[in-house]
Amino acid sequence: MKITHLTRLKRKNEGAALVEYGILVGIIAVTSIGAVLALGGEIKSNFQTIASEIALPGAAPATATQASVNTYNPLAAAACYDPSNVNTIGTATGCENMLIVSSVMMQAKKSPSYGGDGTFAFPHSNGITYTFAENGNDVFTGQVTNFSFLFHNSPFNGDISYWDTSRATSMREMFWNTSNFDGDLSGWRTSLVQDMNATFGYAASFTGSVQAWDTGSVTDMGRMFLNAPLFNEDLSGWCASNIATRPLSFDDFALAWTDPAYRPDWGTCPAN
Repeated sequence: MKITHLTRLKRKNEGAALVEYGILVGIIAVTSIGAVLALGGEIKSNFQTIASEIALPGAAPATATQASVNTYNPLAAAACYDPSNVNTIGTATGCENMLIVSSVMMQAKKSPSYGGDGTFAFPHSNGITYTFAENGNDVFTGQVTNFSFLFHNSPFNGDISYWDTSRATSMREMFWNTSNFDGDLSGWRTSLVQDMNATFGYAASFTGSVQAWDTGSVTDMGRMFLNAPLFNEDLSGWCASNIATRPLSFDDFALAWTDPAYRPDWGTCPAN
């Protein structure tokens, strides 16, 4: 009888232990499932992020790239800025039916006084010649960073108001000693330009408006309007925070520019 009682007690204890073990296993299982689900969500998020940053052949550029492009020119599609499309005829909004050109291509066609062929035009294999000046067979310049010396010492006076200069970093001596140029440049985007040294130096005919240009990145404006005899515009709103003092020969002999208040306030950037 005593043995039977002990046996029953042992079985009862073993049953309780099994129940406690089962409960413990259940708790561990629930906790593990929660951790796996959380980790799975994180892994999924990481894969989605990676996938969004990988451009498959023929796919549109990543969202971040698109945003950076549109910051400079919201009117043109990202495909217009794709280097693989250089020297092709654009099909996207902003460069449609235009020859997409690079800095190297533009420099090859610039003024002969600085090593170009002076044609300011690109004969294409499709039989059309695309020109600097707007005439219906135009160039898309949104990938061009170097605009320096393009019209140096030339009689060029075509309409280049349509140019996309949103990627430009240098306009050094771009219109230096141009005898005839007086085009509309008021709509050009210049927020990335650093070098404007002598951009309009000796530009004998230039009276155009550049008042709205964003000069916040410019570090060199030396000789910018040197001997530009007809220029006379209020540039007091220009941002000149990167240029502490009046640049060398900034406006020497700009005879029509008589009001000192029309100059930038060096070392400052007026509030927009």
